[in-house]
Amino acid sequence: MPRGRPVPKEARRAREAAVAAHERRFLGHRCPRCGGIERFTSSGGCVRCVACRRFRTGRKAEISANRLRRSVAREAGATMYEGMPCRRCSGVLRYTAGKGRCVACMRAALAKRDREVERKRLAASRARHREAANARARVRNKRPEVKAARSARVLTRYHADPDFRLKIRMSKAIRRALGGAKKNRRPWENLVGYTIEDLRIHLKRQFVKGMSWHNIDQWQVDHIVPIACFGRVDPGGDAFRACWALSNLRPLWKSLNHAKGAKREHLV
Repeated sequence: MPRGRPVPKEARRAREAAVAAHERRFLGHRCPRCGGIERFTSSGGCVRCVACRRFRTGRKAEISANRLRRSVAREAGATMYEGMPCRRCSGVLRYTAGKGRCVACMRAALAKRDREVERKRLAASRARHREAANARARVRNKRPEVKAARSARVLTRYHADPDFRLKIRMSKAIRRALGGAKKNRRPWENLVGYTIEDLRIHLKRQFVKGMSWHNIDQWQVDHIVPIACFGRVDPGGDAFRACWALSNLRPLWKSLNHAKGAKREHLV
């Protein structure tokens, strides 16, 4: 028990019982330093505090041995030595110069800094040369062989992907309906307020017998209330959204759609 401090009777009795039972530890009064209640029967010292002192003592010895190895390596002219394990990566290889930092951690930090510097340099270079790169791209895209290759890729995807075919058809139909009005390079999905996936699900629900995505060339997207009934509309306006709303669209066989023309057969 620590001297100079009053020991509660319960703690004294617990220690006496532990000594009689030949036990090494007992539960005594709470340690004022760490709050632990487990104590040694031999000395009455706190188990947690004794373990902490032993750890600090071993740590000091390890630090002294590390300093000695570092001094020996520095005198031998070496740039690295095997020292204490790094707390971050557990590496034992350290530099002899400076504060003896971990080699692996320093290399990782330098690589990260180099990546940041390179990223900023590339961003600044792209910003300086963006206009020139765009001009070169415009010239390149006007070449006949580039146009032919791009058209071939689009045509292949057009026949293989029904969603892409439907998207192209909607884009052309909206551009044709707007006439001379500009949509300022905005996608048609932003103008109508729904996506190609929403349109695909809506049309599929209204398929009649014989319709499928494989014979999309045999049917068209029809407006229940014809486009002509809305007159001239501005892209993104209320009339435009009402004209191209999902509730106003349906799949219709191509022959029936041509026969219908701009007539209004159903009320929404």
